[in-house]
Amino acid sequence: MYLIVVFLFSRLFVPHLGFRKEPLPKKIPKGLLSTISSLKRKNSTKLSFAKAAYDLISTKYEGSHVLTFFHFNLLFSRDLNFLWNLKSYLPCHQQNLLYRIMLVKSGLFSEDDIRIRHTAIYGMIHQYVQIRLNKWTDVDLWARQCGIPFGSRANFFTIAFIEKHLYGRAKVI
Repeated sequence: MYLIVVFLFSRLFVPHLGFRKEPLPKKIPKGLLSTISSLKRKNSTKLSFAKAAYDLISTKYEGSHVLTFFHFNLLFSRDLNFLWNLKSYLPCHQQNLLYRIMLVKSGLFSEDDIRIRHTAIYGMIHQYVQIRLNKWTDVDLWARQCGIPFGSRANFFTIAFIEKHLYGRAKVI
C-alpha cells in the first residue's frame, strides 16, 4: 500500500512530479530572470551554463529526505516567487523546476534537451534531470550535498549517499 501511495499518488497530486513534464510557467520572477542573464554573460556554452546553474541551485537550496517531512507544504507550492526567494530546503522536483527554467530561458537549451527522471531513495520517490550535452547527462541537484557530482545521480544503492548520512562524509565510488 505504501508503494502505491508514494509512487502513484505522489506523481498524480504533487506539482512537477507527474508522469509527464509540465510546461514551464509563463510568468518568471524578475530576480530569476536577472540571475539567468548574469550567468549567461559569464557562461556562453551549454556545458558551462549547465554547470553554473547547477552550482547556483544546488548550493542555494538544501536537499534532504528527512526535511521533506518538516516542510511538507513545499511539495505542493506553485508560487515561483516564493520558491526562488527561499534560501534553505527545497524538494528535488522544485529544484529541478528552477533548473529547467534557467536552462530553457538561457536560450542555450530547449525543452527537448531536458528529460525528467525518477528513482527511489529510502522508500521515497526522487526526481532528477537528464540534459543533452554531447550525450544525455544526469544532473541531480538535490543530491550534491551528499557528494553526488554533476554528471551523476543518487539512487538507492549510491554509496556516497549512505556514507554522508551515516558517517558525515561523502565519497563517490
